[in-house]
Amino acid sequence: MCVYVLHRYWDTPDSEGNEVMAVYENMDNAIADMRADAAATKAYYSGQPNFWDKDMTWEEELEIHLGRNARSFGELAVIYCWEIVEKEVQ
Repeated sequence: MCVYVLHRYWDTPDSEGNEVMAVYENMDNAIADMRADAAATKAYYSGQPNFWDKDMTWEEELEIHLGRNARSFGELAVIYCWEIVEKEVQ
C-alpha cells in the first residue's frame, strides 16, 4: 500500500523545525492540505508587499518553497517548505 507523507520545515528568525503534518492514502488530499497551509503562511506575511524572493520561492506539484533572504545586516532569512513523498507501507 502506498501512502503520501506531508512534511513541513521552516527556518525563521523566531524558530526553526520540521514536522510530519499528516499521512494520506490519497495524494489529492495531501496536495490540498499542502496548498492550504502554504496559503495561510503567505497570508500571515501579506502585510509586507513583495515579501517573498522570486529566486527562493517556487511551487511544484509535490513541493512548495517560500523564501526571503536577509535584507540588511543582522536580519535573518525566512524559509518555509512543504514536501509530499510517497512511501510504501505494509
